[in-house]
Amino acid sequence: MGGKIDPALLSVKISRKGNCLPVHMIPVGTIIHNIGEYKNGDAKYCRAAGSYGRIIGKVPEKKQAIVALQSGEQRYVSLDACATLGVTSNSAHHNESLGKAGRNRLKGIRPTVRGVAQNTCDHPLGGGRGKSKSNKVSMSPWGVLAKGGFKTRTGKHVNKNKFKDRPRGKEARK
Repeated sequence: MGGKIDPALLSVKISRKGNCLPVHMIPVGTIIHNIGEYKNGDAKYCRAAGSYGRIIGKVPEKKQAIVALQSGEQRYVSLDACATLGVTSNSAHHNESLGKAGRNRLKGIRPTVRGVAQNTCDHPLGGGRGKSKSNKVSMSPWGVLAKGGFKTRTGKHVNKNKFKDRPRGKEARK
């Protein structure tokens, strides 16, 4: 080949499960995990057990690729960022049963007490005599509403790397 390396031939040769490559060398449609966002940045996406993303397009003029995540969200990722080919192992991780509370304690996870079971001074839902709910709306320990359409994000800091948001509400149920 005259001493030149053809990028297409090279990417075919090294496209094996478990190899970590820059996104510009990975073909469109490939399943990847452990995806970085920028050139020298750490891996940010698809790192949990059994998770993966898929490259659905490349935009060379922006030096970015579009990656579809499992949530349905599509994000821009730098073409120079690295990703690992394949799916993360142990996809049956969510099927594991701890068996007893002590296993969680060994992991360092402490017991979670319901808000209504606490005192008034400790939680906005606490207090009352017995099991009275007293028509209080669900909220966090700091009094921020949790349900009922209360928006927690103001939209001030919009993520510029988001290509398409994940489906929400009635769209997601279809």
